Amino acid sequence: MIEVDYYYSSSMKWFIDFAESLSKATGENVIVQGNRLALPCGLAEGRYEFYELTDGLSILITDCVFFKELQLHRQAVPGNDHYKILFNVSNVPLIINKQSGRIVNISSSLAEAVFFSSHTTEVSLYPGIGKQLRTVQLIFHRSWAISHLLKNIAPLSVTRMQQFANYEPMQFTTNLDLKSNDLVEEALSAEAPAYTLPHYLEGCAIELVALFFDNIIEEELGEERIISDDAMRIIQLKEQIENNIEDPTPTMDEAAKICLMSRTRFAVMFKTLYNSNYATYFLNMRMSKAAELLASKLSVTDVGHKIGYSNIGHFAKVFKEHFGVTPKLFQKDNLG
Repeated sequence: MIEVDYYYSSSMKWFIDFAESLSKATGENVIVQGNRLALPCGLAEGRYEFYELTDGLSILITDCVFFKELQLHRQAVPGNDHYKILFNVSNVPLIINKQSGRIVNISSSLAEAVFFSSHTTEVSLYPGIGKQLRTVQLIFHRSWAISHLLKNIAPLSVTRMQQFANYEPMQFTTNLDLKSNDLVEEALSAEAPAYTLPHYLEGCAIELVALFFDNIIEEELGEERIISDDAMRIIQLKEQIENNIEDPTPTMDEAAKICLMSRTRFAVMFKTLYNSNYATYFLNMRMSKAAELLASKLSVTDVGHKIGYSNIGHFAKVFKEHFGVTPKLFQKDNLG
């Protein structure tokens, strides 16, 4: 077995250093080309890519097969500034040797398919020979998590949140929920142009981290979890918009400002709360209301005005795109 020593961080430097360590250990010439490892055919084939998404957040995507037996030994680094979440959707479990010496399988099913660790802990991963390694790994700095996701939504009564807050070494496995599984599959199959792919992956990564922390909080608190102030502001805004449907819907930037948070945080939290993008949610709401009003014999013009459209031609166009028929034809069909 070939042991490859490495460390990790949220910057590209670790990825370049990892390629050098892989070359030295295996005797193969592994180099970084753009965001991916150029893997020699004697060592592996497939996709091994790393992207710096934003300051303090990165993603490592692997969809490859190794032809040599490797032990990827992650060395402990002093401090607990960086953390990694590994999501395994391979067809086989991943064997991991934890710092405690305990060997665990990161499941190929939803149960125990997620592995969380801080970079002060040592761990070894064995990808196996001839097995398709399909994982998404998120690497983030603790300052990024605190400023973007954890403020006001992470009760310190949760044991693992206490450990995080106190800079304690952390290693544990947890379940992969269906929503996160879908996001991992999206990241693995993403085929966006090179200049837009990092932005697409950033959205997936932020939502995955948010769901991860949400799930570990739910595991311990269950229904006793207290709704955060940020969540309450979003709920109140949503109800206000629904109660004043004749007024234009605030833009995403306006809504985030009203709720006293960044656009990214607002988008993630809104989707977590309502399982829908902000714009899509209110479009569906307005169109459902329009259909209800049309069936009550109101004119197309009156309906358009009542759901916030000053331009009735635009309302008719949006309605047809949504339902496949014009408002007039919809009304005729539903009134008989």
